[in-house]
Formats: sequence, structure tokens, C-alpha cells
Amino acid sequence: VDKILFSYTSILVLFIGTRASDVVDKNLQHSKSIIDWIRSNNGFFHSSLEMRHSDPSDLTSEFGMFSTADIEEGTLLLSIPDDVILRSSDGEQTQCGLIDAVLDEIGKGNESAYGPYINYLTDAELSAGKVLSAWSDAGKEMLMRALGDENFSTEDFEAGLSRQKRMRNILPPTDPISWLYHSWWFDVCNGTDNGLDQHTAMTVLQRALDGTMIPLLDTMYHRNSQNSELINTRSTNSGNSLNIYATQRISFGEQIYSPLNRCRICVDDKLTTSSIFRAYGFVED
Repeated sequence: VDKILFSYTSILVLFIGTRASDVVDKNLQHSKSIIDWIRSNNGFFHSSLEMRHSDPSDLTSEFGMFSTADIEEGTLLLSIPDDVILRSSDGEQTQCGLIDAVLDEIGKGNESAYGPYINYLTDAELSAGKVLSAWSDAGKEMLMRALGDENFSTEDFEAGLSRQKRMRNILPPTDPISWLYHSWWFDVCNGTDNGLDQHTAMTVLQRALDGTMIPLLDTMYHRNSQNSELINTRSTNSGNSLNIYATQRISFGEQIYSPLNRCRICVDDKLTTSSIFRAYGFVED
């Protein structure tokens, strides 16, 4: 089941007189750099795969991984070396430690060993969060009222009036927009009000898998793992790389999917629909 992304602040800007060929596809630029970087580190990206928009003529359509030829079941699609996987700085695979590790790499600038991936993660135009906590104030208020907290006010909440009690939404998820305001960010992670820090935190929450940031895997779209016929990949850890295999015959032009709630290297492989919504900003159909 494909992602249904919630975004109440997206704006399509049309430049009069600009030809489609003149528009820079940053998603494509970043993905090419990341693929070259992974291959240069002894990784593997199958020659019958490509990164593109679902509708190549529409840069607003979803960006993901697609086949360029028929691929047989059992074929190795990707091999992501450990050397390009970003891990938590505290050695315990925590979210806070991973945010610190990403911020450390950002601070290194061109000296970062993860340069192509960091450039992608810090491109604000692409990584604007779908995480509920990163929505606009108007979006948060609309969401909370739709979930049953009819008197919710972002002004009161951000002022701290609601921090000592749980949110009053009737429908799940629990504490849907609390990442940046409750004790997790400021007390557990020692977070700050700095915009880059908070943007990085939301980007990590949206893309991390069990305390790791895995290039390319975080661009693959989600399908529910309970519907095995819809899943066309599986992941295994060989000890020095993460390998992605085809679990069925993949036809020409088919999109490549990886379930968020069936990651074989993850501790938490039982993410519910509401927890996926809270952490990743979309709900399953």
C-alpha cells in the first residue's frame, strides 16, 4: 500500500517562461551522487534500477526507485557497505545519538566522509519534514482538532501550558506532535531551539532505521509488510553490508518497496499504523 503523504503547506510555484528542461531535479542530482559514492565504497546498485519520479515529466510526483528491466526473484538489488551507514554517536543506537552524529558530520562540511548523503539530508528544499511535529502551526492545530482535541492551541502548547499533561486527542497516535516540545528533545537529547538542530532531528526521525541512517534505503517507498504479495524486497545483514534482494519477479517499470515495519536489522519491527503516522508523517491506505 503506497504512502499517502499529509502536507498542508506544500506550494507549487510555476515560473512563467521557464521550460521544463531548465528545471533542476535536485532529487535526481543527489541520488546520482549517492549511488556513485556507494559504488566507490565497494557497494552495489543494480544496473537495472534507477532513481526517478513516478511521472518523469512531473517533478512534483513521488520520487523513488524503479526497475528499468525485468528482474528475477532472488536478485541482489543493493548492497550498502557499513562504511556509508551513519550510526549513533553513543554506541547504543539511540535517536539522540544519531542526531548528534548527523550534526557532527554537517559541522565537518566538505571534510565529511558522508558528504553526498549529508548534502542530501541538509537540502531543506527536499527534506522538509513530514513528521507531524514539523508541520506548521496551522497544520498542527487542524490535525489535533481532527483527532479530537477541539480546544488545542499551538500558542498555549509551545508556551509550556500543556507540557505537564498528555494531549487530549481521542484518536491515535499518542502525543502526535510532541517530539520537539516534550522532554524527549530538550531533556533526553539536550536539544536546543536552533533551527538546524531541530530540522536535523526531524529529518533523522523521519528517515532513521533503529539508530542508523541508511543511504538509498530511506528513499524507497513503504508498503505494509502484512500484505506480503505487495512487498518486492527483503533485507539481510552480511556482517559488513546491508543487502537488499528481490523477493519476487520485478517487472519493467515497477517501483521498489521496503516496509518500514518489517526491517530485518531493526529492533522494533512491529510499528503500528499510528506510530508510522507519528514518526514518518503518512498513513497506510
